[in-house]
Amino acid sequence: HTSTLLSKHESIMSERPLVLLLFSTNGEYEKSIFGEGVDLFICPDIPSFDKFQQWERVIAIVTSHLPALSRSILKECSKLRLIARLGIGIDNIDLDAASEMGICVCNVPDYGVEEVADTAFAHILSLFRQTTFLHIAIKEGETFSTQQQLFDKAKASRRLRGKTLGLLGMGNIGMAVCLRAKAFGFNILVFDPYLRGGMEKAIGGLTHTDSVEELIRKSDCVSIHCPLTMETTNIINEDRLRLFKKDAFLINTYRGGQIDEKALVKALKEGRLAGAALDVNEEEPFTYKGSIFEGVENVVLTPHSGWYSKESFEEVHTAVIDAVQYCLTHSDPKGIKNLLNGTISTSEGCKARWN
Repeated sequence: HTSTLLSKHESIMSERPLVLLLFSTNGEYEKSIFGEGVDLFICPDIPSFDKFQQWERVIAIVTSHLPALSRSILKECSKLRLIARLGIGIDNIDLDAASEMGICVCNVPDYGVEEVADTAFAHILSLFRQTTFLHIAIKEGETFSTQQQLFDKAKASRRLRGKTLGLLGMGNIGMAVCLRAKAFGFNILVFDPYLRGGMEKAIGGLTHTDSVEELIRKSDCVSIHCPLTMETTNIINEDRLRLFKKDAFLINTYRGGQIDEKALVKALKEGRLAGAALDVNEEEPFTYKGSIFEGVENVVLTPHSGWYSKESFEEVHTAVIDAVQYCLTHSDPKGIKNLLNGTISTSEGCKARWN
C-alpha cells in the first residue's frame, strides 16, 4: 500500500504515520517521494485545518504561512518530529514551544528571493509611475482627452533616477532590491542594526543610517525587508508615519503586522503620504471588501503573492518534501538542512520522538 490520501474514517483507523500538508497540493508528488507506509492528509485552507483532529498520529507537518501552529496544538502532537515551513518566515509557528517539546523546525531561507525582490520593485515602479492607478482609471471608463486629466490622475508620478530608496532590513531580499534599485539610478539608504560591517563598501553606492526615523525623513520611498519580531511589530506606526515626506511612498512585501494599518490609512487619506503598496496584511487571507482599505484610492494591494512563481514553488516544495523524507527514513535530525532549533537534537524530548 503506497502513501495515499485518506478519508476521515480511513485516517482514524490507520496505524501508519501521518504527514500533514497545510498547503494546496494534489498529493501526487508527495506520494511519489514517500512511497509505502505513509498516510497523507491535506488541509489546503484554514477551515479544513480547524477541523483536523488526528494530531496524535502526525509525524511531520509541512505548512504555509497561514495556519497557526500554537503551543496548544503542538501539545497534542505526541509523535511529531518535524515542522517544515514552506517558505522563510515562521511567525505562525510557536518555535519556543516546539523547542521545549523536542520538535524540530526547518525552513527554506534561500527560496523566492528573486520573486519577492521583483515584486517589491514592481510595486516601487507602479507607485512612482502610477501605472496601476492609470490602469484602473482606464478600465473604469475614464478618457484622458486633456493633459490636465492626466496631471490630476497621475499627480504623484515621479522620476526614479536620483531619488532615495530607504530599505528597512538588508538580508538576502533587501540586498536583491538594492541591486535592482541601483540599476534604475536610486540612491540607497539602509537601516539594519544587524548589517555586517563593511557591507556598504562591498556593495557600494549605499549609506547606512543610525535610526528608522532618519531613514524615513531622508527617503522618497521606504521598502520593508525585515522579519516580523517583537522588535519590528508596527515598526511603521503613527509617529513614524508623520515623518514621511508628503510625496513619499511605502512598500511592504514582507509581513503584515509591521505597519499600523489604521495609522497608514489615516496618513493616506490626509495626504501625508503619496501612496503605499502592500503584498501583506495584518489579517490574512485578506479580504478587501469591508476592510479599512476599502475606498482608499492611493494604495495597491496584492494577496501575499510576492513569493510565488512556477520556479520558486518547485524549489521550495522540493526542499521541504526532501526534509520530510529524511524525517521518515532516519532516527535523528542531524541531516536536515536549515534547522532553526538544531540545538535540541540532543535533547531527551527530541531523541524520544526520533527513536
